[in-house]
Amino acid sequence: MAKSQKYSVSVVEQNDSTWCAKIERQITSKKKVVSKQQDGFASESEATTWAEQELATFISAQQTSNKRHGEQRSIRDEKADILAQKQDDAKFERKEKARARALGLEMPMFDDSDEAEQD
Repeated sequence: MAKSQKYSVSVVEQNDSTWCAKIERQITSKKKVVSKQQDGFASESEATTWAEQELATFISAQQTSNKRHGEQRSIRDEKADILAQKQDDAKFERKEKARARALGLEMPMFDDSDEAEQD
């Protein structure tokens, strides 16, 4: 019986002298879910061979999917960080303008579009 951390293979004999192979995923320490199964094998060795081959294919597909989703997540997070930085910069600029107005100072480093339109 092949094992990995999250997936395992089990082979069970059915009532009609056939074998059923299952790929199980461990959700919690007590709960497992069948991710893939096939029955109707004539012998235990056939079922085990099929299950181990399918497990390798299944894990490979999962790794590819996880990698693709990870890349998409990193791009999305990067865009969110850039947006958050722009919002922080805009908030800082607004606070500095308000502070300068309260103190009666002119702030040449900021372009105050409201005052520029009035002139």
